[in-house]
Amino acid sequence: MIHIGLCTDNRYAMPCGVCVTSLFENNKDEEITVYVLEKGLTDDNKEKFRTLAADYGQKIELIPVDDSLFKGYPTTHQFRLSIYYRFLFANILPKDVQKLIYLDCDTLVLDSLRELWNTDVTDFSIAAVEDQQGDNVHIFNRLQEIKKYYNSGVLLLNLDSWRKDDSMRHLMQLMGTDAKRFAFLDQDAINVLFRDSVIELPYQYNVQNMFYMKDKEKALHWRKWERIAQAKEHPVVLHFCSSVKPWQRECQHPRRQLFLDYLYHSPWKGQSLGSCLDGRSLKYKIFYYLVHKHILPGYIEEYE
Repeated sequence: MIHIGLCTDNRYAMPCGVCVTSLFENNKDEEITVYVLEKGLTDDNKEKFRTLAADYGQKIELIPVDDSLFKGYPTTHQFRLSIYYRFLFANILPKDVQKLIYLDCDTLVLDSLRELWNTDVTDFSIAAVEDQQGDNVHIFNRLQEIKKYYNSGVLLLNLDSWRKDDSMRHLMQLMGTDAKRFAFLDQDAINVLFRDSVIELPYQYNVQNMFYMKDKEKALHWRKWERIAQAKEHPVVLHFCSSVKPWQRECQHPRRQLFLDYLYHSPWKGQSLGSCLDGRSLKYKIFYYLVHKHILPGYIEEYE
């Protein structure tokens, strides 16, 4: 049995469902239980998750979360309170669930997770992939205690270790005392707390946006280029970790079509796409135009 965890609110229900669709589609020989920590899912979206589980003969548990636990925690338009739900898995799930693969909702699973699941984390709290900004000196100036910076979008969690060390409480304490220096909020807290208890995973388990940029040489150390190229050739988990998502019309990611294909095969088929400018201020819309004009054209159009 492979245990998978995701966290969502109703706004992210569709991408969460598409992620789970890709997981089931590419792991048909596995017995999987997916735990979705959720807040505010509509009855319609709950029924879609039940349909998805039935279609693949797998199990999805929808677990409601009381987000008053995170009252006062910082959020942004992109990062809602649901980003903190991942802190709760060890305390919410049964104790016989000893480890868990956590996935952000903006990921796609494109291959078997068996090898990742078999990673031995007995003496560690998490396993993770280095973040795409892992060479950014500003991060290390801000989080001076860390040795390496990891992306929290794909994590193998040692839940036994989390329970023994009361990691949920420590993470929540960090958010209460250090949040002002945490530009990436939950991700920064996870990096600080587990800085000496992490196994580094290969890039193929979290292939991130910057890996597709023409100018990636300016941000990523040359020693990583070959491994990143190999990960792009054989990705296990693809992570759309930019502010513009594949379910938004403005998305320019060269592998966006993969998301649309899995959407088509999910219970959310036919749901209209949104815009990254929905609900945004005029100031942001001007900012977006400048970014779209000067940064997004930097994607490698290798799939055209």
